[in-house]
Amino acid sequence: MVSEPERDRAAARPSKTLVAQKVVLHCRVEEIACNLVAAFHLPLGRPLLTMIAKQTEVRMYYVYILASKANAMLYIGVTNDLRHRLREHREGLFEGYTKTYDIHKLVFFEEFSNINDAIACEKRLKRWTRAKKNALVESKNPNWDDWSEGFI
Repeated sequence: MVSEPERDRAAARPSKTLVAQKVVLHCRVEEIACNLVAAFHLPLGRPLLTMIAKQTEVRMYYVYILASKANAMLYIGVTNDLRHRLREHREGLFEGYTKTYDIHKLVFFEEFSNINDAIACEKRLKRWTRAKKNALVESKNPNWDDWSEGFI
């Protein structure tokens, strides 16, 4: 039997459909690269493939909520690299609210494919009352477990 936190972490991972789309996109990138090489007599190599991949890459954006150890303080942020951002918070690389109050426990996140949607969600959540934010976290993570261990 799968525990509730494991099920929630599994639900937070990219869907199989998204993974399949990325595989198809990767194959399409290689096909485009080969066509460019043939059409323009370009040298096929890593720089060309990297350049094309960056132009066609599917980016994901994340709105996340961090909590202090006692869940007394919350921080809401947005990023395109959740793993890297969580590491920055955990290691206290930047002066500010999360470092001052030792806020680095990931208790909620939502994935977006559009940065404007992610920013709008972040702004909306920041305007919510604490009770509403608590209810959102508890709807996905009733025990306020630290999900960052699955990322870092």
